[in-house]
Amino acid sequence: MSSEREKYVEVWGKPAYRVKSPAETHMPQLVKIFRPEVGESLIDWGCGTGRASYELWKQLGLDVTMVDIAYNALDQKVIEAARGSPRLRFITHDISKEIDLTADYSLCCDVMEHLPPDQVDATLDNIIRSSKHTLFVIATFEESVQPDLHLTVRPYRWWLRKLCNKPIIVEHSAEYKYYKDDELHDHIYNGSHAVFYLCRDD
Repeated sequence: MSSEREKYVEVWGKPAYRVKSPAETHMPQLVKIFRPEVGESLIDWGCGTGRASYELWKQLGLDVTMVDIAYNALDQKVIEAARGSPRLRFITHDISKEIDLTADYSLCCDVMEHLPPDQVDATLDNIIRSSKHTLFVIATFEESVQPDLHLTVRPYRWWLRKLCNKPIIVEHSAEYKYYKDDELHDHIYNGSHAVFYLCRDD
């Protein structure tokens, strides 16, 4: 077991880390950008609790594959739902390593900043390769709850330059800033997220 995997197995064993699900918080934005149709497929890279995947499966009728480095990341209700449906599944995998997965869409929310810098390019390549359309939501601030979790903290323009060097078209990009009095991000002071919606250039 890798040290990164061990770290996140330990993290997901703490109930406090499950209180907020970044992808769940961004769900209205995700649906607005993706506009998926019933029956289409999606990969949730670094799915964490799986709550966003669960809603995309349950509410929108998507075929969802959840991927995370930690075997214990999923919430119990998501585990039970996946056991009862062939259209909701979980794979334990280090997303910096190649894996044979494809889908109509890929989602990677609050994950890239957790990677060691030397794994960023390989992970971007793996995700972009898997789907025609990909949405990245990337935190650009230090993690205040557990500082050793955000290993690649870079500004919005750094990520934009990185993605523009890939074989993709950036259809939408934006930086969203949050402040201490924002009830959805009350643990962040002057934090921000970089959001990128990509279409593979092939």
